[in-house]
Amino acid sequence: MPRLHLLGTVHLDPDGPRRLARRLAALRPATITAEVSPYALEFRRARGPGLAARLDPHRREDGTLPPRLAALAAQLEIPFEYRIARDHARQQGARVFAVGDSAISRALLGLLVAEAFSASNLTTLAAGELPDLPTTARWERERAARLWDDPLPRDTVRQAQIDQIERGLEAAIRWLAPRGDLVHVGGWEHLAGLRERLGEPEPAVGLV
Repeated sequence: MPRLHLLGTVHLDPDGPRRLARRLAALRPATITAEVSPYALEFRRARGPGLAARLDPHRREDGTLPPRLAALAAQLEIPFEYRIARDHARQQGARVFAVGDSAISRALLGLLVAEAFSASNLTTLAAGELPDLPTTARWERERAARLWDDPLPRDTVRQAQIDQIERGLEAAIRWLAPRGDLVHVGGWEHLAGLRERLGEPEPAVGLV
């Protein structure tokens, strides 16, 4: 039977691309699904450069951005989960599919532009101090290692959105999985839910 692997990531992790590329090279899947929507990819390609330019007035003398704005800039880039999957697929003759929910992406990205990129908010974010991305990513990986197998309570508002996301991911994975070994790459918060939804045979699960 085709093998199914679920790889959980920490979004925006600067070291994530290296670890994901290494894991995909070891697994050599015929198909890769990435938890990013077609709308989100097109949004970043079309609007990312213009939004990123709004951050330029806040750059320091050395050209870097304050930590909070650096994190915001990273959100405008093509997610590494898709980029590394795409590059691997091109090199190995595999297939890659963006399987996120475009309706949810449209709503979330609309909020991001309206709220995060307002002039007043950018000024506030520039003045704030946070650890850099490598530090916050390390903390999040440690949190993921503790909690990935402990899904959120099903009665929360946030869980309703998680359920909607996971239903869509499950449908895409079930449709594509019979066509050969499949690796799904996405946020670690969905590992437990997807493993439960996909059932038997239980997929292999790992953190990137």
